This record gives sequence, structure tokens and C-alpha cells, in this order.
Amino acid sequence: MKKIFLSLIFVFTLGLLTSCGGGNPIEDLTALCEKVEKEGADYDKDGWMDVFKSMTKIQKSFYNFEPTKEEIREFESKTSELSVLCAKTANGTSLAQALSTLNEDEDFKQVMKELDDAAEKARSAAEEKTEE
Repeated sequence: MKKIFLSLIFVFTLGLLTSCGGGNPIEDLTALCEKVEKEGADYDKDGWMDVFKSMTKIQKSFYNFEPTKEEIREFESKTSELSVLCAKTANGTSLAQALSTLNEDEDFKQVMKELDDAAEKARSAAEEKTEE
């Protein structure tokens, strides 16, 4: 279980996982949390893979709109909330299978790299705005 939780944290914080409605990324993330809370116990491997892919799209959308430090802090707090929720809600086997499959997928690895770059760029830009 510890490995699953650490993998979740890795997936979510690496990219800090445009989605559901294409609106506000924080609202989209909240909606994803609600969906996982309601349906997560029934997800199989494919269901969890969909969650991670949706999360990644939400994160990418968020970081590409040049958030402020406060928005980043709020978003990353919500992201952590989602990772804990996934770990609590999931059937450990299906979650582990999804993480394993995604960690081996070259396209997903590329998306995560792009997400990591976007997050770093957004954090740097937010920091520069604060210093001005």
C-alpha cells in the first residue's frame, strides 16, 4: 500500500495528474475528486487510468494559464487531497495495475515530462511576479 501511495504522490506531484468541463482547472479537479469519491471503489485498472489521464489534462491546463503563487498553492493542496482520496478509495490491485501500465507507457511519460516542464515554468513565473 505504501508503494501505491508513493506512486500516486509521484504521479500527481511530478506534474503538479483540459479535462472534464474545460472550465476552471480547480473546479475540474474538485469535480474529479467528487467523481472518485462516489465511483472509485468500483474502478478497475482502466477506470484508474482514466482518472490519471484526466488529472494530467487538468494539471496541464492549470499550469499553462500562468497561475499566481496562491492559486498554485490551492491547486497543489487539492491535488494532494485527490491523491489521498485515490489511495483510500481504490482497490489496491487495480490502482497498482493502472500505475504500472502508465509508468511503462511512453506517450504518458512524455505527457508527464511536458507537465513537469509546464509546472516548473508556472512556478518560476509566479515567483517572478511576486518579486516585482
